[in-house]
Amino acid sequence: MERHVEVSPVVRVLIFFPVTAISALVFVILTLLSGYTETLFAWPMRSPLTAATLGAGFGAAAVLLGLALRERYWVNARIAALAPLLLLGLTLIASVSHLGEFPLKGGPLVGFIVSWLWMLAHVGLPFLAIIAVGVQLGKRGTAPERETPLPRWARSAVDFLAVTMVLVGGLFFISPNTFTGWWPWEVSALDLRALSAWAVTFGVAMVFAVWEDDLRRVRIGLAAFIVFGGLALIALLRYAGQVRWDHPSAWIYLAVVGGLVVAGAVGLRLAGKPFLSFGDRPVLAETLV
Repeated sequence: MERHVEVSPVVRVLIFFPVTAISALVFVILTLLSGYTETLFAWPMRSPLTAATLGAGFGAAAVLLGLALRERYWVNARIAALAPLLLLGLTLIASVSHLGEFPLKGGPLVGFIVSWLWMLAHVGLPFLAIIAVGVQLGKRGTAPERETPLPRWARSAVDFLAVTMVLVGGLFFISPNTFTGWWPWEVSALDLRALSAWAVTFGVAMVFAVWEDDLRRVRIGLAAFIVFGGLALIALLRYAGQVRWDHPSAWIYLAVVGGLVVAGAVGLRLAGKPFLSFGDRPVLAETLV
């Protein structure tokens, strides 16, 4: 009988390990030092709420990739390899399009160093990810049978949220100068593009989940939705005074973030296994041997 395709050690070493570590570090910086991006981050953001929200995204990414390290089979971990590749590509486009906003030629020392590390990571990591995914796709074998198909009502709800995030996020990413005034708090064009890159990535991840049609295969992604939504809501509470609550976009944003939390929680509940049962076996030691 043909064996199931396992996650390649190359994927773990070139994608999961480094991107987990980098995401965790950026999460800490943007969450704890949200108000100091002009001196301590790659570019100065108009509002600390933008920094905290992007930090929520990196926190969710760290959880996604950290859980992927526990997965044995590729089919249950591939969302953690493909989603970062899309995000890195979009963020690289956004960064290059606004290169003048990065203190690459001088400025505060920490910001100067972080800006160069930011650029190098977004240039280098996609190439490493492409190599790793190429090696992975060359592995022969089968995928485990689907365990928990999406109910029809859940599929419809996820489809709607996914299409909304991809279309709106894509529109904002393509033409940020037109829509900065539509965002519920003050943002620059670069800020909006960075936020939109996350929106598009989450939307595409939802499309991927519908295509997989198995909650077991995307459970680590569902957990990431909960983490992002929870952290983004905390950021809103921290900086509630910066939000234009009289603008409809504030309540639309709140509904979308809340929808991510609900989608993740309901999906995990329907999957039928407790949160701490993620993964098929501990793999850290095996990868390092």
